[in-house]
Amino acid sequence: MFNIDSYTYPILDDDIKSKLARLKQSVNKLETNLISVDSISSCHDYMERRQQLSIDYASELNPNQLLAATTTAGKILVIAGAGSGKTKTLTYRTSYLIENGVAPSNILLLTFTRKAANEIKSRAKALLSTTFESDRRLNDI
Repeated sequence: MFNIDSYTYPILDDDIKSKLARLKQSVNKLETNLISVDSISSCHDYMERRQQLSIDYASELNPNQLLAATTTAGKILVIAGAGSGKTKTLTYRTSYLIENGVAPSNILLLTFTRKAANEIKSRAKALLSTTFESDRRLNDI
């Protein structure tokens, strides 16, 4: 159907080659820091602490979401497409951090829109309302 024999690939100049090399280095660096979903039970404390938590995160989230929501060691980079549950994951991550003693004023939540941030805050507040009914920390969310 298509004659690929006659296609000529573009010639990459030195600038493009150096950008591709830097991109490859960045990807390699990201990949070395990845946490595998398969190692979730051994790599962090969620499984040990789940009896003490009021929210059953494992039943509400899929394994990838659970990993992103309950990993507390270091920074988390989540790359996900539309409809994959990013807002839900960030909501549960916010509530998990608060349940584990992180003050809401110490949580930086970056979203593309103020509407999305407010949605996450209101969902987290609803999730935690039964846990911290009389706690004034919910007013800080």
